[in-house]
Amino acid sequence: MNKIELQKQSLNIEEVSDNMVICDKESLKFTFEIIKDIRKQKERIIEYWKNTKESAKKVYQAISNKEKEMLEVCENSEKLLKEKILTYKQKQEKRQKKLIAQAENSRKNQLKKISAAASELEKQGECEEAERKLAESEKPKRINLSLDLFSKENKITTQKRWKCKVTDNKSVPCFFDGIEIREINTKKLLEVRKKTPEVTIPGVEFYTEENLIIRSV
Repeated sequence: MNKIELQKQSLNIEEVSDNMVICDKESLKFTFEIIKDIRKQKERIIEYWKNTKESAKKVYQAISNKEKEMLEVCENSEKLLKEKILTYKQKQEKRQKKLIAQAENSRKNQLKKISAAASELEKQGECEEAERKLAESEKPKRINLSLDLFSKENKITTQKRWKCKVTDNKSVPCFFDGIEIREINTKKLLEVRKKTPEVTIPGVEFYTEENLIIRSV
């Protein structure tokens, strides 16, 4: 059966289904038969597209695998370089703190000497020279260790993000501060009910829902 024939059959089924009115036993039986025909039509459609889908899937998978392989090289390289950058940045920050502390201690010691010298100059009446020396001693030295590259202007910034890991699964509550942090697995709940039909679980209500089952054979 070709594609056009399948499409015509599907349209016929759609038309019959739209116009179908169940009003008695005969029309109900006829409706059952229509559903069986629909199932057969679905099987024919699936069979028609089966080979095409399998071929397309193989081609798609092959292309996806090649793409993934090529992307992995780039992604791994980018990840490695980012790790190296962060390691360098952290070392430089540590070094910068140490140098700033050393510079501050040096500045304080220098300030004591300059203050003493300024006092002598004031005693000698050279107040302007004394003020100049004091002003120079208060200017902090700029320490540049390439960290100025990390800025919004250069579009290179770092961001600290919180992460977490579960250390004791049984201790984690379902809700915390009104937020659901555990997703309830309804399939597992039904497995429990199947194993123990009379089970009662707090916060869970088991109920039945009627489904229509029509077997082709």
